[in-house]
Amino acid sequence: VPISYVLILSSIFANMKYLYTEVLRGLELPKHPMFAELLGLVVSGMLFFMLIPLIGVVGVAVASLVGYFATFVFLFHRIGKLLSLSITDLIIPQLGDAIYIYNKSLQLLKSTFRKIHIH
Repeated sequence: VPISYVLILSSIFANMKYLYTEVLRGLELPKHPMFAELLGLVVSGMLFFMLIPLIGVVGVAVASLVGYFATFVFLFHRIGKLLSLSITDLIIPQLGDAIYIYNKSLQLLKSTFRKIHIH
């Protein structure tokens, strides 16, 4: 059970790092995700050797969590610097974000209902 809790938390950072990786790739900056992943690999690798003897399999989960977190923080920092965005701009949705999501959701619903009525 403790491993599950750690891995659930890890999944948050893993998914955020994937999101930020795709943002940077979309901006044609693939070297930043590569360096971030290398950082995460080094951090995880070092922690594996330190934590496995101490806490066993839970150490693997903790090492993964810290590795994902390190990758996420690196990407988060790079995007903020490259796009001149503050931490709040990157974390807290703005009104424009909510309007964009609303419009895209409306488009998706309309296209879905059109397909249902056609068949």
